Amino acid sequence: MSDLRLAVWGAGVMGERVARAAAGIPGAAVTAVIDTNDERAAVVASAVGAAPFRSLADAEGIDAVYIGLPNAAHHRACLEAASRGLHVLVDKPLTVTLREADEVVDAAMKSGRYWMVGFSYRFRGEWRRARDIVRSGGIGAPYFVSDNVIEAYESTPEWYWSAEAGGGTVRLQSHHVFDRWEWVLGQAVTAVSALTFIPADRDTDLAATLNVQFGAGIVGSSALSFGVGYAAPPRVAFTIQGTLGSIELDESRRLLVSTPSGTSEESFDDDWLSTELVDFVAGVRGEDRGQPTIRAGRRAVQLAELAGRSAAERRWVETVDADE
Repeated sequence: MSDLRLAVWGAGVMGERVARAAAGIPGAAVTAVIDTNDERAAVVASAVGAAPFRSLADAEGIDAVYIGLPNAAHHRACLEAASRGLHVLVDKPLTVTLREADEVVDAAMKSGRYWMVGFSYRFRGEWRRARDIVRSGGIGAPYFVSDNVIEAYESTPEWYWSAEAGGGTVRLQSHHVFDRWEWVLGQAVTAVSALTFIPADRDTDLAATLNVQFGAGIVGSSALSFGVGYAAPPRVAFTIQGTLGSIELDESRRLLVSTPSGTSEESFDDDWLSTELVDFVAGVRGEDRGQPTIRAGRRAVQLAELAGRSAAERRWVETVDADE
C-alpha cells in the first residue's frame, strides 16, 4: 500500500512539529507544506523533503491535510479541504462557533473521507492508562473530577488574545478539558457554569473557572489561566475520585493511583504526537482505534460555547446534546 501523501497547512510551531513527526512514521509522506509566509513554508518543507506552497489549491497530488491554522481560519480551511476530497486531521478547536462546526460536520460527512480532531491528550500514555482504569472500574464509581491548567509565556501569537480571531482561554483550553472529561469518564456533561477574567486592555479572557455536572451525578471543576509577558513552568493537576480510589496526573506525566491496597505510581515518556499521526493514518486505512472524530470536535465547540454563554449571563447552562 502506497504512503499517504500529507500536506501540512500552517508552518508555525505546531505545523513544524507535525511535519517532522509525520516524516518519521510508517505509511505517510509529507509532500507539501502550505503557508502564506513563503520563507516559513520553505524552511519547514526543506526539513522534511516536501515542496512549499502558498495555498491548498496549489498543492497537487496530496491525499490528506493537517490543518494547524489559527482558530478562526479552521472553518474556511475545513470546508475547502472537504470540497477537495481530502482526508483531514484538524487541530482543536474544530471551529470557533457551533454554527461553523455544524457546517464542517455536514461537509465532512458528505465528503466521504476520514476526519480526525487532534485532541492531543487522547494520545498520551498516562491519559489512556487513566481512562482504562476508570472504565474498568478500578476506582469504583467516579463522583468528582478536578482539572487545572496554568501556563505562562513571554510571547504568544496575537490571535490568542483576539476575540475575532478565536482566542482567549476558554476557546484555547476548555476544548481539551471538556473532551478529556467525557472521554475518560464515559459520561456526558449535562450542565456548565463558568466565570472568566477579561483584562481592561483585552477583549478575551486570560483566566476562567468551570463547574460542571455529568449525567451520572458526577461533579467537576476546572481552573484555566494564561500568564502573558513572562515565562513560568506549566502546571497541570488532574484528579478523579471514585468510591474505591482516586487517580492523579500532573505535568511531569506521572500517574498516581490510590486504592485501599495502597498507592502505585507510573511515569510515561511516549511520543504522543507520533501516536496521533499513526492513528490518523490507521483511520484513513479504515482501522477504528477509537480516534477522536469530527463529532467529538463539534461537541467540544458546543461545550466551550455554552461556557462562554454561562460566563456572560452569570448562570448555569444545561446541555443534553452529546454526540459521543
